[in-house]
Parts: sequence; C-alpha cells; structure tokens
Amino acid sequence: MKMLILNHNKEVIKRNLCYAFVLFTSFMFVTSSLGQVFPNGRKYVVAQKQRSSGNNNPGTTDKAFITISKAAALAQPIDTVSNPYHVDTLIILPPQWVFGVSYGGYTNQNQTLDRVNRLIEGDYPIDSYWIDSWFWNYKNQGKGPDGYLNFSGDTSAFPNLNKLWQTFKAKNIKAGIWIWNTILKNGNENIFKSFEDSGYFDTIYTCTDTWHNLGGNSLAGDIDFQNPDAVKYWKNKLRPFFNQGLDYLKLDRSAKIPYLKAAYDATSEMGKESKGRGYILSHVANTNYSEYKKYPAKYTDDSKIAWCRDTTSKYKHEGLKENIEMITDPKRRTYSIPFLTNDAGGYTILDSRDFGNELFMRWIQFASFNSIMEVFSAHDVKTSNMPYNYSKKAQTIFRKYTHLRMQLFPYIYSNALKTRFTGQKMIHSDSLNLYQYQFGEAFLVAPIFEKNTIYRNIYLPPNNKWIDYWTKMEYEGGQTIKYKINDDMPLFVKAGAIIPMRNYARSIELGSNDPLILDIYPNNYVESVIYEDDGMSNDYLNDKIAQTKLSVCQTQTELKFISSSIIGNYDGILKYRTFILKINMEKIPKQVLLNDGDINFCKTKKDFEKNIGVWYFDNNRKTAWIKYRTKTDIEKTIRILY
Repeated sequence: MKMLILNHNKEVIKRNLCYAFVLFTSFMFVTSSLGQVFPNGRKYVVAQKQRSSGNNNPGTTDKAFITISKAAALAQPIDTVSNPYHVDTLIILPPQWVFGVSYGGYTNQNQTLDRVNRLIEGDYPIDSYWIDSWFWNYKNQGKGPDGYLNFSGDTSAFPNLNKLWQTFKAKNIKAGIWIWNTILKNGNENIFKSFEDSGYFDTIYTCTDTWHNLGGNSLAGDIDFQNPDAVKYWKNKLRPFFNQGLDYLKLDRSAKIPYLKAAYDATSEMGKESKGRGYILSHVANTNYSEYKKYPAKYTDDSKIAWCRDTTSKYKHEGLKENIEMITDPKRRTYSIPFLTNDAGGYTILDSRDFGNELFMRWIQFASFNSIMEVFSAHDVKTSNMPYNYSKKAQTIFRKYTHLRMQLFPYIYSNALKTRFTGQKMIHSDSLNLYQYQFGEAFLVAPIFEKNTIYRNIYLPPNNKWIDYWTKMEYEGGQTIKYKINDDMPLFVKAGAIIPMRNYARSIELGSNDPLILDIYPNNYVESVIYEDDGMSNDYLNDKIAQTKLSVCQTQTELKFISSSIIGNYDGILKYRTFILKINMEKIPKQVLLNDGDINFCKTKKDFEKNIGVWYFDNNRKTAWIKYRTKTDIEKTIRILY
C-alpha cells in the first residue's frame, strides 16, 4: 500500500479533533487541485504549477505534468506550492555508514591500527578511516616523486594490507586511501611508460611544483578519464587494493567529472561491501556541472585551523566561520552540494594562532550537525585532530556530540533520502542569517565561531515555537534572541517535531533502528514520515524504499499518537519493531492506552527499561516514556489521558 498526501484541509482536521485519518489503499492518493498524482503504469504523473513559457507575465503559472517513479511520488512534499521542491534524479546517496563519523591520517600500518584502537577504547564512534597521500610513499613522508603514482603503495609501511583491512572489517570500519589523477615519471618509470605507450594520458608535461614531487622537475602525465580503455586499465591497477578490503577513495588534484565518475564506479564495482553503492571524497571544484551530484561526496578543501580567515596573512585559507558560510550562504558555490563535509578541527595550522581546545570543541559541535562528518588534519598538526590528544573537557564534548549524531542516524538518513526524492537539502538557511541553519526540519543550529563568545544573537524563524534542546525553554518564533553561551552549541527544536533516533552504537552498521526512539515535541496536530531503505545497495533507485507515517494530535484533555503501517518494501525490512516514545510534556498522564487497551505504569525508569508495553513519567525532566512492540504493517494508536 502506498500513498501521497499533497495537501491537507486543516479545517477538517480541526473539526474532527484529529480523529479522522486517511485510509491507505493501493494506488489511491488524496490530492488537491494544485498537486495531483495519477498512476501511469509503473510511473506516476504529478500535476504541478510552473511558469508559463508562453506568457509575458513571469508571475503567472500553468499546470505541468512530470512523470516520476513511484518512490519519488511517495516522497513528494506534502504541499507542492509552499514546498517548491522536486525530484532530483541526479542525486545519488552514499552508503549509510558515511553518515556516521569518519577519520583520516598520514599513518603507516601500525600507526593506523593504534589510532583506530585508541578511538574505540576511548568510546569515540568510528565508521571509516582513510590513509592519506603518504600511503604511496610513507618512507620519504610523501615528498615523492617516487610512488606518485606506482599503484603498489609503500609495502614497507604497509606490509600486510589484507590483514589491516580485514581487521577493519571485523570492527565494522570501512577502509579508504588517497589517490590523484596523475603519474609522475621519476621513480615510476615503468607504470608511466605503460600508460604513455597505451595512449592513456590526456596530457604530458613537466611538473614544476613540489607537491609530492621533490625537486620539481619530473615529467607528469594526467590520465585520460574520457578514454574508456584508460579508465578500464586504471581500475585494474586499483583492483588488488579492493580485493584486499579497500572500500572508498579520497580524490585529490582534480575534481573533473570524468575522474569522479571513474573513481566512483571503481568503488561501486569493486568494493566488496558496497552492494553497488560507491563512495568517494572529492574537492568542491566543478560544482557548476550538476552531474557531480551522481558521485558523492565533497569536502571543503584545506581549511585553516583558525576561527576565521586572516586577511593580514599571506595564507588565504578559510577557517571555521567560512566553513559555516559554505553551507548557509546561497551565493557560495558550495551551498547547493547535497552531501558536503569539512575537516573537523581544521586541516592546516600555517601561521594560525588560534590552535587550541576551544576552537576544536566548537568545530566538532558544528561538524556533528553537518550532512557528513569527518575528522582529519595535516601531518604536522601535533594532535592530528584525534580527540584523545585534547583536554578532558574537549574529549567529553567530542563524545557528547558525536554520540548524539550516531543516535540521530534514523533522522539524518531519512533526510538524506528526502534530498533525492524531494530535492530538499538536509541543510538549508534563510540566506539572511548566515551563521545559523536548519538541519532537516526539526533542528535550528547556531554554531559558535568566535573565541570566548559570551552571547550571540539567534534569529528564530516565524510561525512556530522553538525549544532549547538543552534546557527545554520555549521561545516564540519571529524574533531575535540574545542567547547566553556555555560549553554547548545553541541548538533548538521546532515545536511539533517528531525526531526518530536509535540507541547509541560505535558505528552505524553496529546499530539498529529497532528499537526506534521518537523524541516528540507536541504542538497541536503534527505529522512526520520516516524514510528507510537497505542503506547499501542502489535498490532505492527502483522504488525499494519504505515509509512510516507518524502523527501526534494534542488537545486539552489528551494526546494521541499514531504509528501507521509501514508503506513500501526493501531487502531486510523490519517485520517487527519496538517503539520508544519520549514525549516532552508538562502534564502528568493519568492513563495511557494502546489501541484503547490500558498499558502498565512503571514507577521507575529501570523497570520501564526491562519491560515492553509499559509507560513511565519522569517528573524532573517532564517527559513521558512509552514502549510497545508491534508488527510494522499494523497501525498502532497511543492515547495519553491527562
């Protein structure tokens, strides 16, 4: 059964006190005159309004019909007029583990294992680790030119890659390496000759820069990634690494579309655990070609470990402040990138005087509320941006925010799916307040970007109330507040939000959406939809996604919650699920009903945690907790009577 609601009649909802709900039937849709969905074989036609090409008045609209897949139709926004989003078929999702926490470093095999183990022992989440450019010549610390690129790596520094990456696999950690699009001849004569003799170089030139090119006088060949035979040959040179357990590639030097495509295809075709869904990290260049969206993801280049760009310095690298602007300022080319990350903590020191615990903490807080999070630094940064090298306070902050990110995975990944099927980015801003943004629809994030900040102004969007996530203090929207800063980053939740969460696990693949925790902030009538798929394959491109519709209706006498039956299907879909409702409410419940049957009250949180079909009220935190287990294809109703 699948359905789409394109417009709600709010008056009908009010008159019926939220008790009239839509019956789902196959291929039946509730529609409005402004947005209708009609079955058309395996495809659907959405009636939308668009500008008329034949009308001189740019403000007028005509109705247009767009053919889309069923999955895309399912994910269309509730109101296509007030939510002018569309299916973006260019957007390809990275694997689900990418939405956890990744790290990179200039480490040899022993150092890599030591770093990973220290992260795990320190209770820091880790989903992947890539070895950066020293992978190819660790012995001379990446000076080159020998090794760049010989397709063998530094075998003395990495004597047993298979053992290293199989250890990763056992710990549910994905493996990556750095690569570029060039072969330097000096020290790599044989491989250079094989590409040259086969005509697989696009350009051959004398490379005079010294980046991995000690002496600055080596011939260089840029691989011709528009030549299918060259791409095939290049992939085969990388195949032994994938056979040993490599999962993804971090690209450097170029971000041209043919290079991105070849690298992405290599990961999707040869990655042993990808199930067809590849992953690369590339520079932000070439975003004027929208095809880049097919090859996720991108990073914001080499940021400086600084609060902001120093205009008096000869180094014009961007700091924390500018990295915030990259995701909030529509004038920046980076704003439209659906999946964008940055080197959390900053990449390079250069002449920065800002290095320290406070900057690291603030950057980590910001990075934890990005679409993708990775932690990395230059080889000469003494801490390597590893949390265990900072103060205890900084380590506590790191754990707090990265643990929260891992718990928010169902929310983050649902929004990632929406990015493709509605065209609505996970991160968006109002373009006027550049140092705050919405993270999905539920969160308003206001990072701290100046040292020793005591207060900062935060604009709360209108037409809603906003709740301080940390203190639960409520504010009216449509105003600017002066917010007192402490160790936490200002974070607000929109009244009415239903935030899907999960129990903490050290990696995404070690976690589960069963139980599913729903953090609910009641506000009259609200509804939300959770989107899920298998997280690893490309089946979502062929309609294999599922939705669970949730709704909350609050009146003076009761609160009603409905978890509808799951709609859609995918491999591995949950047949049963435990729901844990965390309802933020002032009123103490008198009775809690599940499908009109009374459920048991627990006097303590400990008793609540041990049982199913029970409820508990935390009077200190003003939170009602309710737990029940159900088949996912059955609708359940919870009624809380005050």
